[in-house]
Amino acid sequence: MIEPSVIKLDSGNYYRLTVSCPDVKGDLSGWRLEMPRLLNNAHLRLVSVGDMEIHLQGLSFKAIECDEIGSATISFVPIKPGSYEFYVGNVPLAVGRPMGESGPQMKGKSVLGTFVVN
Repeated sequence: MIEPSVIKLDSGNYYRLTVSCPDVKGDLSGWRLEMPRLLNNAHLRLVSVGDMEIHLQGLSFKAIECDEIGSATISFVPIKPGSYEFYVGNVPLAVGRPMGESGPQMKGKSVLGTFVVN
C-alpha cells in the first residue's frame, strides 16, 4: 500500500474531479475509486463518462471502476465539513472478491487517502 494522501477542499466551493483510466489488459487488471462518504455529503452536479453527461440532483453512486481506456468527470460541491476517506485499488474480481463488492481490498495494490473539507 502507498502512503495515504490528504486532499483539502472548502465547503461550498465547486470542484471537478477527472479520473483518467489507462488501457488495461482485461477486466481483472482494472482499478476503482471509492469515496462514498464524500459523495454522500456533497451536492453532485454532473457526471460525465466519455461524451455522455449525467445531470444529477442529489443522487449518489459508490465507485468509478476503470476496466477500459477512457475518463470520467465528477462535478460536485462539498456541503458538510469533515474528513472523508477515499480508496483507489484493484477491482474486487482481480483479488478474488465478488464483483461489485465495495471497500478496501486487502490484497493487491491500493492507496487510501482522505478528503478534508473545511
